[in-house]
Amino acid sequence: MKIVEPQGYFDNYSIKESKDPSEIKKTGVLMTVEGVFQAEDEKNHNGRVYPSETWDVVLSNPDFQTRIKSRNMFGELDHPTDGGSLKRSSHVVTMVERKNVDGRKVLWGKADVLDTPDGHILASLFRAHTKPGVSSRGDGSTEQKEGAEYVKTDYLPEAWDFVIKPSTLNAFPSPITESEKTANSNSILNALENLVEKTTDTKVLLNTYLLL
Repeated sequence: MKIVEPQGYFDNYSIKESKDPSEIKKTGVLMTVEGVFQAEDEKNHNGRVYPSETWDVVLSNPDFQTRIKSRNMFGELDHPTDGGSLKRSSHVVTMVERKNVDGRKVLWGKADVLDTPDGHILASLFRAHTKPGVSSRGDGSTEQKEGAEYVKTDYLPEAWDFVIKPSTLNAFPSPITESEKTANSNSILNALENLVEKTTDTKVLLNTYLLL
């Protein structure tokens, strides 16, 4: 059974994008976005619940992890009805992991917006400070219980697409800013510098200077 989360509701921005056209051509990535992709054990706007045990199976599935690591999980704008298409790809999902956000168990994801026709549409929406949401598309079975439709452990996501109204609460990824990227780099640099000041181990010092 095809499990598509129909558009089903409304967090902060800024952009990490290539300013040099040659870099865009080289990498094929216009910007990177991240945020809540899905929730665990929470009834969504479509009346579905994705239990923790279902995500246990999904996240430990070698095929799923291979698609993520090999940059082979292509998403589109809106939900396609024909199973997806490379020529309509707007982004590629590069990370999906569990995270606790404001007391909620969620799947936190990251995606690169591609230098494709639909990718430019998506990037333009972000640059205009609009809020595209993200919603899953996959195959699996469900069962009705406790007033909700529970997605069973045979579920396997095909992709996460960008939509107007996501079924998961606050599933509105935001572009990563250059300032955030710089702040992260500075934190790492400071930690390495502190390590240099506090150690006399020659091997540690050599490895640290190589990193610096």
